[in-house]
Amino acid sequence: MAPDASLGKILRLIDEHGWAVVGVGGGGCDCAGCDGGTDEGTDDGTEFSYTVGLSTLGFPEVITYGLPQRVAQACLNRIGQQVSAGKPPRVGTMVEHVFQGLRGYLLDASDTSDLVVVGQIYPEVVAAQLIWPDRHARFPWESGYDRRRCPQPLVGRPPALRVG
Repeated sequence: MAPDASLGKILRLIDEHGWAVVGVGGGGCDCAGCDGGTDEGTDDGTEFSYTVGLSTLGFPEVITYGLPQRVAQACLNRIGQQVSAGKPPRVGTMVEHVFQGLRGYLLDASDTSDLVVVGQIYPEVVAAQLIWPDRHARFPWESGYDRRRCPQPLVGRPPALRVG
């Protein structure tokens, strides 16, 4: 499908739902009726997904790396639903009710270059990264985090580690 047609579908999803989710790598976009995001993922092959439209609701767009498209879409839609309901999560903190039984973390994203569709629609790109824990509930900035099984590059500065 032509890029203009894909962008049109994303814009229709934003009009209908308030946001859309674009998936890149690992099978493309999983959002209903959307076939955007046909790139191959990051330079290291990690697939990622991100929202388009949350910024019109006064919240940063959200990107997450390394999750299967359907899982990422469900998590990003949960955040979109919280924002839409007037109960947005706070960036720079742990988030609840996004992953099934696990806490996540919303990291302020300083590198927004992967949010290509957002940049095509909005003049400014502001984003947060949804970070997911490994099977031991550790995050990428914590000692012992399983990088091989849980690849997710950080596109922002990790929180300061507490000493003691």
